[in-house]
Order: sequence, then structure tokens, then C-alpha cells
Amino acid sequence: MKTNIFTYSAAHLMLLSTLTPSSIVAQDNTNVSDENSRIIITGSRIARTELEGSSSVITLTAEDIQAQGFSTVAEALRSLSQATGFVESEQAAATVQNAYAVNLRGFGPGRNLVLLNGQRISDYPMPFGGESNFVNLAQIPAGIIERIEIMTGGASSIYGSDAISGVINIITKTAVSDHQISLRAGTTTEGGGDTYRIQFSGGKNFAKTNMTYALEYFNTGLITGDDRDYLDSIDDIPAINANDGYGLGWLINTPFQDADGDGYPFVDPAGICEQFSSFNRVLFPAPGEPGQPLPYGGYYCDYDNIGENSLRNEREWLNAFFNVSHNLGEYREIYATIMLWDNTSESIPWERFYFFQTPQIDARRLFSINELGTRSEKFDESSFNISAGMRGTFGETNDYEINLSHSIAKFKNTGFAFKTNAVNQYFLSNDTVTDPYYPLNRENFDKPLTPEIYQTLSGEYYNDADSHSTTLQAILSGELYESATEPAGYALVVEYASQKYDIDPDPNLFSTGDDPFYFMGSTIGGGERDRYAVGFEVRSPLGEQVILTSALRYDKYDDETDVDDALTYNVGVEFRPSEMLLLRAKTATSFRAPDMHYVFAEQTELFGVSQDTYLCRLNGFGDDCPFRQSVDIISGGSKQLKEEEGKSNSVGLVLQPNENFSVSLDYYELELEDIVVSMNVEKLLSREADCLIGQKENGDSVDSSSAECTDALNRTIRTNDGFLTGVSLQPINNSFLEQNGVDANIRYTLPTADSGLWRAELSYSYILDYNIQEFSDDPVEDIRKQFEPYEKLRFSVLWAMASFDINLFVNRIGETALFDETGMIDPWTTYNLNLGYQIDAQSKLELIINNLTDEEAPVDTTSVVVPYFNAGVYNAFGREVFVEYKYRF
Repeated sequence: MKTNIFTYSAAHLMLLSTLTPSSIVAQDNTNVSDENSRIIITGSRIARTELEGSSSVITLTAEDIQAQGFSTVAEALRSLSQATGFVESEQAAATVQNAYAVNLRGFGPGRNLVLLNGQRISDYPMPFGGESNFVNLAQIPAGIIERIEIMTGGASSIYGSDAISGVINIITKTAVSDHQISLRAGTTTEGGGDTYRIQFSGGKNFAKTNMTYALEYFNTGLITGDDRDYLDSIDDIPAINANDGYGLGWLINTPFQDADGDGYPFVDPAGICEQFSSFNRVLFPAPGEPGQPLPYGGYYCDYDNIGENSLRNEREWLNAFFNVSHNLGEYREIYATIMLWDNTSESIPWERFYFFQTPQIDARRLFSINELGTRSEKFDESSFNISAGMRGTFGETNDYEINLSHSIAKFKNTGFAFKTNAVNQYFLSNDTVTDPYYPLNRENFDKPLTPEIYQTLSGEYYNDADSHSTTLQAILSGELYESATEPAGYALVVEYASQKYDIDPDPNLFSTGDDPFYFMGSTIGGGERDRYAVGFEVRSPLGEQVILTSALRYDKYDDETDVDDALTYNVGVEFRPSEMLLLRAKTATSFRAPDMHYVFAEQTELFGVSQDTYLCRLNGFGDDCPFRQSVDIISGGSKQLKEEEGKSNSVGLVLQPNENFSVSLDYYELELEDIVVSMNVEKLLSREADCLIGQKENGDSVDSSSAECTDALNRTIRTNDGFLTGVSLQPINNSFLEQNGVDANIRYTLPTADSGLWRAELSYSYILDYNIQEFSDDPVEDIRKQFEPYEKLRFSVLWAMASFDINLFVNRIGETALFDETGMIDPWTTYNLNLGYQIDAQSKLELIINNLTDEEAPVDTTSVVVPYFNAGVYNAFGREVFVEYKYRF
């Protein structure tokens, strides 16, 4: 039996009878509905005839992404019911707030592997959370997508490192014989966020050569809190009240107690606030407000700056895509794919502030935009991906493919910040120590800055970073032997891969710089890693009803870590008691090599103020412990890290009575141990106190000679008198994570003669258990009902008849915990509506309304962090309305 080389989606194929011919595209002009056709599904390298296998594979087609209202690949992937995890967001201060990530199962963006046409691409140059690597989905335009296949669960035995919670394989267009131009324009109904998108795609088929090409221009405007009436003022936030005590603006604390000796009242800034156009003199706490008594209070200058920060960055990007393949005859083909992305963005980050503190005085100062002139950060990013190879068939039953891919990602951001020396010289004085406000320069402190003065006190900083990835891969696949039902298949893969990255920030972002920026920071590092791998996969029919799949892979690392090598496997069973029913089960191991930045981050030192837990407990102090002092906080990478090791199990069923209806239900278990974590200062000092005293605060005994205690004691620096002076926070392999849950999917298609085509799909995921153990002697903590949703549902229904089509998409995010974990936030449901009209054979007009009912992000009444909702789960964009025109020629 001669096999065919192409990749196609199982979910897409199930709807062949209801889709138009133009939406069915396969390589080599293969008739995919032929019962002898063999397909390759993400999660395996073996071609097969069945549409469903031992692993569940979800598919989003280009038609799905368009009909459901999404403008970007990231938006579509974040809507998946399996994407329950938190992602850093442009709505809040974040180290990668200009990048787009997806987080399957909540295991972290770096633990779901992202592929482009089955090949790895370079990581985003800046690390997620300042620590871990991931792929930025912003670089992949929606206009080049043919489909996206998502396999959840461990797949390291097929793809190597990172495939722990799943694999996302983004497959681009390859066989297009016409052209299309698409123009989209829209805005949000609440203000801000004007969006424009132009897409051009097409292809040419010659005798033996096929070319596909695409261009995309995308532009979206800035959205700030001022554009949303529930996020434009401090008065909108219920959590900010008398018992919070956050200096929300400009204030000076007196060094003297009040007459009763029980507090530190503010200096009354009467006559001062009026000089500032945005500041108001207010009493804190306000009369009649509930709350606990505060150790300080009085009048101060309030500055309501809540609405100034970005909720969505201003972006402009351009993508170019080109694919060419040439048939050499005798079942041989050469091909190449190139993708370019260039992006510029701008955001408004956290407010600029200045504070000065001594045992006698506490002075704090926020600065308005009027004083600074600008507070924006700018981002310039680009990526380049190229892949080339040759594939073909030899013998009667064997296919081969040799591929070389290389990708580069570049990052630079710039902004303005105070210079430490200049701002100290401006706000501090050398007058006299008899002044109760010494050394504060009250004259400068009490008057507004002009933009001209700000220019003299500030400077422009930068962060530069780049990453590279190269992979050489050879795949041999085919038939091992014939059986009564279908041939047994095999796949052999051999790989060489190289990664490197470099983060080179402005040296003045660190306190050790020649002219350091005030209260700023960054991360620095760079390194490279080589990997060699060989893997073998077998798919064996066992009689007429059972198929056994198995894979084994060996990865060898050549870097400076303790990983060395990793051996992973998977075993899957497919049992078909009838034509309409599939029962499946799979077990697999997986691994993740330590993030490059966890390994190669250079040592940096910052000064911070910490409470000395050991001295506090030793001397019997509670929350009012006076043992607080500046400590030297040392952080950086560690070359002693080893790989994280995972396991995954799943069992499920697929019921498909006919070609128009299918139901799947899968139970999964994920487990990950030796997770790399960075130490937390408070956690470290608490552990050190336990080890030095020999027991925890609850009285449980602690083995001071244990590995955990040895590590903790080696990370703290104390004087001979026992005073804490420094801590070391290098990462270690120490955490454990496990999760189990269920996924359900229902698809139904109803073609009718009189009422058109109806198609519906529902996906639902529910986490049953989600447990974490941060350190081996810590108790196991259930985090299922914390800050990430433990259930998600997506539903889409399409009706099409004659020239009209309507698609309604429903996205329901289950409840999440309040910030203070005292209760839960209700589920959040949004609706996207797409109305399409086919003007003629070439033209189509669409009206797209996302968040149809304008559902506001659920504000957390206990949160004290802007924007006062879980910015990694929800968004404040509100209703968006787009009009799109498409012309095909």
C-alpha cells in the first residue's frame, strides 16, 4: 500500500460532508475522503486511517477562528476549555505584558509545546514572570492559518522537552490556487481600542510547483482605565477604604506621635494640594468609614491615577508569509517556508513615585502625567522563521522527510525613569539636622514638577534581548507489516537542536550601574544549549478491534546543567467494539529541561527590607516585630538544575453514530515533580527560622539536618551577632504538582434542504483535583478553587442558508477565588456574534460583535491591585464591533 504524505485534522475530517469544497485543502491533492487515505494527527508521526486515536486532539480551523470573532491566534487559543491557566497580561504590570501566551491546564505557558507546521520556533526573548521561557503567539498571524491542532497531555516521547500539558501545532496554508483580500475595521463601544486589519493571501499552482503567500497588517489602539467607567476612579473600587491604608497619592508622614501617643498623623498639606491640578486634600480615614484603627491618619494630597494605566496596548504589526513546494517526481518533493513579523507597541505602565524613609520620617510622592509629560513604554519586536526540507516515498510502504528549521526572535523596549542621583539631589536637602523633616527638601517636595524639570531628573532606559532556535530533523515512517484490518505502522525520528538567548539590559537598571535609575530593575543572562534525540513509535493492530500504540524517545543534552539525558515513553490502546464506539486509554511520561533563564540568568543584587522571622520568633514578637532591616537580595540562575519529570494518564470514549454527530468524554491525570522554582524571601526566612529553632510555629518538629534545612541555611547570610544581612534566591528543583479532570466534547451537524445547514459544537473542561506541594516537607495544598477557573465551557452554533450565515459563540469562564480567598467570583459568560452575507461569488460582508452583551470584567471587591480583577483570566475590553469585507479573485 502506497502511503501519502500530508497532515490533516481529525475533527475537520469528521465534517467533510457538510463543508464547502473550498474549505477542504490537503497536500499533494490527496482525496482525504478515500478510505485508503492515511492522515497524520498531532501527537503521532504515523499516518493512519482512523480519525480518532488514543489521544484526544482538538482542532480550530481558519473558518472557526473567523466565525467565532477572533482577531488573533492567541484570542482563539485562550478560549479553549482546556486553557484554564493564568497568563501575564498587558492589563497589569508584567515582565512580558506585550506578548501573547496560552496556558493549558494551568501548568504554565512554557509547559505546553508550541509548534509551527510540526517544527519548534524560538522562545520569546524575555522570560514569563521574569523566569521561564515560552512562545509568543503574537508573531503568528491569523491570516496564514489553515488550522490549529491541540493535543492535551504528555507527549515528550514524540516531541521531546516541554510537551507536558499539551502540544499546540499551528499549521499554515500550503495549497491555495486563488487570492483573497480581507479588510476589517472596528472599535469598542466603551471607548478606545480602534482596530484595523488588512489581510492578503493567495497562491499559484504551476506544473510541478506550488506557491502560497500572505501579508497581514494589524493595528489596534490603546485602551486605558479612563475608557471604562468602572475602572476610571478610585471611588469605583470597593476594596479601597479606610482600613487599607494605601497612600494613594502624595503625602508626608510626621515623625512625631500625636497627643495621645498612639499614631503617626500626616502633616496637613493645606495650601499645597491646590498647586497640583490632579490632587485633592482629603481626610484619611474619612469620617464614618468602617475599618480597623490605623497607626496613622489625617489629611493628605490624594491623586486618583487609577484610570491612567493601559488595559490594552497600542499595537501595529506587519506579517509576511511565503511557502513554496516543488515536485521532483517519483514521489519526491522539496519545500521551503518563510515567515516574518515586525511589531511596534506602546503601553502606559505603573505610576512613577518617590519615597524617602528614616526612623523619623516617611515621605511618599506620586507623580501625575501632567508633571511627567509622558509615562509610556515602547516595544520593538520582530521574528524570522524559515523551514526547508525534502520529503518523499521509497519502496512500497515507506515515507521520509528531512527538515532544517531556524527561527530568531528579537525584543527591545524603552522608557523613561528617574535617575537615582538626580532625584535624590532634587528632593533631599543638606540644611540642618535640627529640621524635623531633615533631610527632606520641602520646597521641592511640595511643588509640582514641570515636564522640563522631569527631563533633567530622568533618562531613557532600554532592554535588549534575542533568542535563536535551530532544528535538524529526519523522519522515516511507513508500514511494518500487513494485518487483517490495516497495516502496522512505524515512525523513526532523529533530531539535532540548538537554542541560545541573550538578555542585555541597560546597566543602569541595576543599583550597581554608574548612574542607576530610581527603583527600577531588570534581568540579565544568556546561554546556549544543544540537544540530540532519537525516537521510535509503533502502531500495531491486535485483531480487528484493538490497536496498540507505543513510543520511546531518548534526548541527550549538551549544556551546563545536570539534565544530561531523558528517556520518555507512551503506551496507548484503542478498542473499537463497534463501528460507532471507540474506547481509548493512554499513559505517558514527559519532561522539561530547565528554562534557559533559570540556568543562565546572571547574578544580580537588590536591596530590600525584610522582617527577620528567626529573631522575631526567638524573641517572642508577633506581627509588630521590630526586627526589620535592609538585606542584600541575591538572585540568578543555577547550573545544578535537573529536568522536571511528568506523568500523564487518560481514559475516554468517542461515540459517533453517524458522520454528523459525535460525543467524546475523557478523564485525565497530570503529575509533575521536581518543578523548578525560585525561592521567595518570606518563605525562605520562615524555613530558616524553623530549621534554626527546630520546630515550626505550630509546634511540629523540624529535622535541622535535612536537605531542605541545609539548603535554607546556606541561602541566608548573618553576622556573628546573628543579624540577617543577605539572602540568596537561586532556583531549585523542589515542587510537585498534580491535576485530574474531565474533558467533554459534542459535535452535531444537520444539513437540511429547507432550513439550511446547522452545526453546533460544545466543549467543556472540569478540574476535579489540583494539588501542589511547594517543598517536600510542606503539606499538600489544594489550589483548585484559587485564582484560576476550575471549569470552562465554549459553545458555537452556526446556521447557513443561501447567502446568509450566523454564528454565535459562547465562552463561559467558571468561578475564581477572591483575592483574599474568602469567597468566589461568579462565572463570567461572554457572547460573540458573526453575521455574514455572501454578496456574490467573490464578495462577502460580515458584521462581528464580540462580547455582545458588553459584560464587564468581574471586579474583585477584595483586591488591592490595579486593575482590581484577575487580569490573567478576564479582560476589560468590553463590546467590540467589527465590519469585515472579503473579496476573492
